[in-house]
Amino acid sequence: IRRFALGRVDCIRAASPEVLAWAKAMCQGDPESQATNQQNSTQDEGTKRVQFTIYSVTETWLYFVEFCRVCSDAQERIKELFDLAVQRQTKEMNDNINGCGIDNHLMGLRYAAQEAGEPIPDIFTDQAYKIVNHFALSTSQVTSKNEAIIGYGPVVPDGYGCAYNMRKNGFIFSVSAFHSDGRTNATRFAQTLEQSLREMANMLNRSNQR
Repeated sequence: IRRFALGRVDCIRAASPEVLAWAKAMCQGDPESQATNQQNSTQDEGTKRVQFTIYSVTETWLYFVEFCRVCSDAQERIKELFDLAVQRQTKEMNDNINGCGIDNHLMGLRYAAQEAGEPIPDIFTDQAYKIVNHFALSTSQVTSKNEAIIGYGPVVPDGYGCAYNMRKNGFIFSVSAFHSDGRTNATRFAQTLEQSLREMANMLNRSNQR
C-alpha cells in the first residue's frame, strides 16, 4: 500500500500472544472431539478389550447435561480467543500500513550505525532476531479477478510460500516448497490448510447458530 514514497516494505507479522492462544485452543479441540480421539486411540491398541459400564438413568443424564455445558463453554471460549486474535492482527496490519511497523525502523537503526562507523547493535546478532527473520511461512495476498493461479517460492530452504487470492465465494491458494528439503511437504501443507479452514468455518457456524 503506497502511502509513502517508494511504498511500504514492512512485514505484517502474524505471530502474537493472542494468535498463539487461539491456535492452541483450536488444536486442543473441544471436549467432544477429545473424547472421540481418546476412544479411537483405545480401540487402536494391539489387544482389543470390551468394557461395560452400567450407569443409572439419572447419573447418565446428569453426565450428558454437564458434558454439553462443557462443550458449549469451550466453543464459546475458542470463539472469544478468535475475536481477540483478529483484533490484534487488524491492529498489526493498520500499524504497518501507517508506517509503524518494526522492520523499517530496525533497518534504519542498523544503517545509521553503519554510516556513523559504530559497531552493529547487539540486537542484530541476537539469536531471537535471527529467529523472527527466518520466515518459514511467507504469505501474501495476490488479488486477481481472473481464474489465474499466482504464486512464488519460499524465502528460506525449509519454508513454504503461500500466495492467496480472496474471491467472492472462496479462496485460491498457491502453495510451494523446495523438493530438495526433506522437512517440507507442499501437498501435506495444502491438505492441512484446507482442513484448518473447514474447522474455522465450523467454529463460526456454531457461533452464529447460538
